[in-house]
Amino acid sequence: MAKATSIRFDDNLYDTILAYSQMNNQSISSFVSEAVATYVADKGVQPDAKSAIDDYVDRFAPLLEKLKDK
Repeated sequence: MAKATSIRFDDNLYDTILAYSQMNNQSISSFVSEAVATYVADKGVQPDAKSAIDDYVDRFAPLLEKLKDK
């Protein structure tokens, strides 16, 4: 599944991205997706949203239980 987004680039950067994309026969969207995926992999960024959600629920579950009864 893909999500739509809007990104603004300054003119020089856009022209560079467009030229590179055309040279490699790919869309700007594909280029940006690949660039972001490479950046995230290089930086070792691995979001763990499920863990963050579970931690949040665990912290607030007792409070929610108390509020539920009122």
